[in-house]
Amino acid sequence: MELGIHTEKRGDNIAVVSLSGEVDVYSSPRVRSAMLEQLDGGSRYLVMDLSKVDYLDSSGLGILVAGLKRSRENGGEVFLVNPKPRIQHVLEVTGLHNVFTILKSVDEAVARAERN
Repeated sequence: MELGIHTEKRGDNIAVVSLSGEVDVYSSPRVRSAMLEQLDGGSRYLVMDLSKVDYLDSSGLGILVAGLKRSRENGGEVFLVNPKPRIQHVLEVTGLHNVFTILKSVDEAVARAERN
């Protein structure tokens, strides 16, 4: 399945990156590029909408962690939104559910970023 990426700015320092399809070794560079484009463009907070992601492999996890590290270096954060049960399970097995803030909606994540 083809990876879909949609980005949207919310305010001066918040970007929403909505993904759909599969995030794997082949598509991860595109996700990385989208994340870095937002971070380099002034966004400190990334809201990663995973609600339409059907598959996430270790390379995809690595990209998310790299984005989190970069965001935190700039005083920001990466929020993961509404991962499907299969993706949530991967996050739990790897312990990343303790590293990322996982929220139920994009609006909730944007509100959290605005408060920081």
